Amino acid sequence: LSGLLTRSYMAGTKELLTELWDCPNVYDRNTRAYSIHIEQPTLSILAASTPEWLSKYFTADDYRAGFFARFFVIWCQEKERTQVFPGIANMSLFTELIENIKGVLDSVSGEMRIVDRLANGTIGIYESWYRKYEKEIEFQPINLKALYERMPVTLLKIAMIFAVLDKSISITYRHIVAAQIIVDKSLERLYA
Repeated sequence: LSGLLTRSYMAGTKELLTELWDCPNVYDRNTRAYSIHIEQPTLSILAASTPEWLSKYFTADDYRAGFFARFFVIWCQEKERTQVFPGIANMSLFTELIENIKGVLDSVSGEMRIVDRLANGTIGIYESWYRKYEKEIEFQPINLKALYERMPVTLLKIAMIFAVLDKSISITYRHIVAAQIIVDKSLERLYA
């Protein structure tokens, strides 16, 4: 993606993606030929790459300005197996996955909210993590500061995913803790 964005015909795309990742209420764009109006745009990209490719195509500005920080990277430490020839795709599993996703999406509607049933519960555990985390940000290298500054938002987005998988619009203590584990492990692996 980043390699494509350096081409002249893709000028402005990186800035557009950066803007849309922040989920504005409305995105409007007018040109001489057409107008675009999108309400509540929600950008989602799932991709795979290697550390070598990331270091080759993401520039220092991508790290410092926050473009890279909008990706949540899950680092793989070692390859579990080598598959010389990929197997035949199991289309029934693919169809089942699509139906399960549709079922989850159909069962969840409304605004997400944090449920804080316990004293110092869901919100308290998040605030505690946030305060500890906030102190670490100032000690990060300049090229990783933007990545660290976006992690609290990333944590909440991961907690939302866990809530939706439970077919709920309520983010619970369990969702926050699970998301914290994922974010903390990912950040640990940056330095591994």
